[in-house]
Amino acid sequence: MFTGATLMSVHGGDLGQRFQYYNLDPTYPGGTFHDDTWRYQIFSPQIAHNCTGVVLWLSKLGTPGTLTVSLRAVASNKPTGGDLAVGTINGNDLPLIDDPSWEPIQFGTPYAVTVDTEYAIVVRALTGGPGETNLIRLAQDSNDGAYARGVSGYSTNGGGAWTVRINDDNLFEEWGTL
Repeated sequence: MFTGATLMSVHGGDLGQRFQYYNLDPTYPGGTFHDDTWRYQIFSPQIAHNCTGVVLWLSKLGTPGTLTVSLRAVASNKPTGGDLAVGTINGNDLPLIDDPSWEPIQFGTPYAVTVDTEYAIVVRALTGGPGETNLIRLAQDSNDGAYARGVSGYSTNGGGAWTVRINDDNLFEEWGTL
């Protein structure tokens, strides 16, 4: 969806305006990630623009370390290739697991996205773990794939192989400038 909304102060930063998003109330708390477990959400722009970052519904357990978010190309509903744009925040500063909030992640350099091309928002916390003690949760909606312009998925080996989750969508907002 495109609304032309400008960044609300609750999100912080200067990301421009919101373009693609899926930001309903989550029906499922979300998927966790740490170490080699990564998550992704695909989106497809309806308007060409420079993607400046994303806003994600996040929370943490323990001290997961740096959260890295990137854009990647997509093939067969899975991320492929290297990072097209990257942003990081301190995952230790995220709200606790039972009190998630919308958190902005600005890319170091904006990336020019084109209409009807699929891009994956890939999230990881490489220093999180081990196990379930230091992790980040990304909220998702298990509503039979209600976000029509993409799918979600995960990797359990640091992006070496990906599993598609057709029926789940991660909550996200994709921001940029014209």
